[in-house]
Amino acid sequence: METGKQAFFKLPDREILEAFRLQKVFPDSPFGFPSGHVALTTALWGGISRVFNSRTVSRLTPAAVLLMAFSRMYLGRHF
Repeated sequence: METGKQAFFKLPDREILEAFRLQKVFPDSPFGFPSGHVALTTALWGGISRVFNSRTVSRLTPAAVLLMAFSRMYLGRHF
């Protein structure tokens, strides 16, 4: 069994993902994307950007949202 960084960031095996998808554990829903994480990140960073009216924060906001979206897919939480 792997431990450390490699094990933490490793995706589940392809067979496990396929078996999970075929189980239909969650009913089909039109609310798959954006994930709650991405929606919350968008609201939080967008709100902070508007409230503080900072050029730096305004430039970081899209990066933070895109990184959150990418991390959800990379970690296999959203397919």
